[in-house]
Amino acid sequence: MSQYSIVAEMVQSNKSENNVWFVYVTGCDNPELQGYCKHAIKAMQFCFVLKARTQYPIEDSTMEQLKSYYAENEKGKLQWYKPRTPKEEAQPTEAVEEQPAPEAKPARRGRRSKKQIEEVAA
Repeated sequence: MSQYSIVAEMVQSNKSENNVWFVYVTGCDNPELQGYCKHAIKAMQFCFVLKARTQYPIEDSTMEQLKSYYAENEKGKLQWYKPRTPKEEAQPTEAVEEQPAPEAKPARRGRRSKKQIEEVAA
């Protein structure tokens, strides 16, 4: 097992008495590889971003902790996070035939090259 792994812990925020998730890579002090998240789902997303950047594994206990906390505390409260279902992906939101055809835009006025001037004159 490598000495580096991605971990998330719940810590108290400096600015308030609220708790936030601190996501970091163990054994590394690089500030680019650590961050704070207000919600468990965002901490989970950040874990996957770090995994893509560094190729280090995410600890299993961290994933289970984030999943259980999100399911118990945040799932009903967060209205902005709604994963797409396969049915929604297959059906377009608007029918293609109902969309109006784009109107032809007038040509832009500007400098013309010598070739364009000759074509217009001919």
